[in-house]
Amino acid sequence: MTFFIRNYGCKVSQYEGQLLREAFEAAGGLESEGPEMADLVVVNTCVVTGRAESEGLRFARRQAAAGRRVAVTGCYARWKAGSASDPAAPYRLVRPEALAEWGADRGITFFAGRRRAFLKVADGCGNRCAYCLVSRIRGPLVSRAPEQVRAEVDRLAGAGYREAVLCAVNLGAYGLDRGSRLVELLRLLAEPAGR
Repeated sequence: MTFFIRNYGCKVSQYEGQLLREAFEAAGGLESEGPEMADLVVVNTCVVTGRAESEGLRFARRQAAAGRRVAVTGCYARWKAGSASDPAAPYRLVRPEALAEWGADRGITFFAGRRRAFLKVADGCGNRCAYCLVSRIRGPLVSRAPEQVRAEVDRLAGAGYREAVLCAVNLGAYGLDRGSRLVELLRLLAEPAGR
């Protein structure tokens, strides 16, 4: 099977797109250079801004209109998962919780098309801001274990990446759900490898 992934939105979304890429490749899939050559077009969406949402859905509809099999995942799929699906939609919504089954616990080994890697250290948000959908879509704060993050940084460094950009829905809140803080993670990441 050949696949093509188009990401919309933040660095967390970009990271999750890379998780999907590695999952497809681990299952024997081959990434195509463009959607026109793919058996499956995956659109990893965002709903934080109206522009990102509309661009992602417009791309999905265009691909479906061209006769391609299209899966829409990401924040839009999470947001719409609780509502009745639109039978007229030319694409299939796929909830991104499947990422956990596809290796989200071990992370990524490279970052396609980038000289620096984005590295998701937490998901969700503990704030309930009235103007923001993120906490309702992504759920409460869930921080990854510091040792897990360090192992992923070491793997990326071993693959030649000299820079890893930590990202999260609310990066400053990293660790609060685990009784720690972001500064403790940064100290761990600053230690020399193999220590």
